[in-house]
Amino acid sequence: MKKEKDEPWLWLTPEGEQHQSNAAEALAGAFAAYSGNCDPVRGPTVLVIPNHLPMNRQQELIDACWSLGRQVKLLWRPVAAALMWIHQHRPLLDRTVSKPDGSIGSLLCLHLGIDQFEVSMLDLVNHSVNGEDWVLPARRRPTSAFCPLPSFGIELLHRLASGDSGIRQNHESRVKIWGQLWASNWVYQVLADLQRTDRDVSLRRRFWEILQTVGTTEWRKSAWAGERLQSSAVERDYVQWARLVAKTIAQHKESTRQKLVGAVVTGELAPLMLSDNRTYAKKVLADLDGTLPNEGIVFEADIASSHSILSSGAALYSSRIADEQPTYLDTLPAIKLASYIAGKPGWLQLLNDSDSYVDGGKLWQRPKPVQGLQALAGSNKLEVTLWHDEYPTAKCVKTEFPTQLPRNVAIELNVSVQPAQGNARVEVVPDDAKILGSRKVFMEWDRMEDLCETPEKWLEKNLPTLFPELLKRAPSSSLWLNAELEILAYLKLKHPTPEH
Repeated sequence: MKKEKDEPWLWLTPEGEQHQSNAAEALAGAFAAYSGNCDPVRGPTVLVIPNHLPMNRQQELIDACWSLGRQVKLLWRPVAAALMWIHQHRPLLDRTVSKPDGSIGSLLCLHLGIDQFEVSMLDLVNHSVNGEDWVLPARRRPTSAFCPLPSFGIELLHRLASGDSGIRQNHESRVKIWGQLWASNWVYQVLADLQRTDRDVSLRRRFWEILQTVGTTEWRKSAWAGERLQSSAVERDYVQWARLVAKTIAQHKESTRQKLVGAVVTGELAPLMLSDNRTYAKKVLADLDGTLPNEGIVFEADIASSHSILSSGAALYSSRIADEQPTYLDTLPAIKLASYIAGKPGWLQLLNDSDSYVDGGKLWQRPKPVQGLQALAGSNKLEVTLWHDEYPTAKCVKTEFPTQLPRNVAIELNVSVQPAQGNARVEVVPDDAKILGSRKVFMEWDRMEDLCETPEKWLEKNLPTLFPELLKRAPSSSLWLNAELEILAYLKLKHPTPEH
């Protein structure tokens, strides 16, 4: 997900024609086809996205949907789960006393998907709007401790498909299985059967057999999904995943001083039944015994239902937007502009403090424009260097002007952003609006270039300090003798009084 550009997928049709698409276009196409059969909704259409999806990927998904005539709102996956959990647990929350800052406690959100496992911790906050109190989930930017883990789900489905088709493992069979998996409703039907105890016994037995091999040498043999989706690192990490989740919960509780008030588990693997008549979600939570509360635990019951936890949370979010009600609280990414601050090179925040909450689902605008920039006479573009916390290296963003500038022009930047709705909008505003004509000019994020150096290293090399700090020097007898002579000469000349 951290790749800066979505690599296209290439394939040949039976007629030999080459087609290509990327993940955003494929998702948008599937969404457009599905949404055409849905009943109209009062609020905006909502797509639920992983908690780590970066801004550029959000923008690609929004643009791909828009190109197909679909306007969407994106919503973080753990926030969708938390909205539904809060809706179901108002009596429990009413019994919980909040702190002076409005915080009630933390909610553990686990996602056991076929694509990835994700753990998130959201704070629950009492939030007053127009005299009415709301309990809202509050999301902080995920740290490295909450990085998602690639799931074994795709490999699991490939192995189930191979056993279901009963054909040998060769290139032709792999093509057939790929079509069975991703060009039919086979996956939907299999997952629906695996979450019920009264369905195909042989299929459930095969599922249990495969599940027992995860993390073993048997699991490494003949990986159907290929090396790109199958690695020993994934297996090794999965075996200790529950242990890592427990450690992460403990660290979060210690750093925030928040008690854990509940947990919610979503994902396609969550409701699948094991041989001991437990769901997979309950097996995972059993490994966390001792860290979870005694009540407030919610499991995904039926992924085949239109009333799943995530879809219900998305519907609740949509209706609140339509009714102009509070939805959730979020924190913005750290995007900083290379600049001189009080004569020293530094990084100026384009957005707000990363620890401050903003309203999810609403436009946030920088209170004051960024000032002090200048575009030189004869130039037709503005170049700025940014430190974006979603990338390890500094970036250069170029903004083209519609014409060459006749003189040096002072520039201001008006900055706004909607949480989880793609790139920030940065309008380039000259001191004279007539210079750029009637068209507004915005920073072009798709033309962002990698400077291949960490922000600290780039700043050190490219912005020399105007007023450098005095460096500590090693003791020197010769320097002291010279200084002593100068001091004595000064005293002899000035004849200072005792007061001096």
